[in-house]
Amino acid sequence: MQCTCGGETKDSMSISKLHDLRWEFVICKSCGRIDMDILFNYSRTKIILKGYQARLFYREQTINRKNSNEDEE
Repeated sequence: MQCTCGGETKDSMSISKLHDLRWEFVICKSCGRIDMDILFNYSRTKIILKGYQARLFYREQTINRKNSNEDEE
């Protein structure tokens, strides 16, 4: 595929077994644009979200929160 910037794109994914999530997307090698986001469960049997919301949800669920205990106090 080709990005709107003219660059070549490649299929990519990020997996979190801990959260039972698999985020698949297409990324442009030139400009870094991410498109065609789809969030599945880890085994890829259920689509959870599509589009930008899939990306936001995946990031929210998998972010490393070192100070999470401080937030609770």
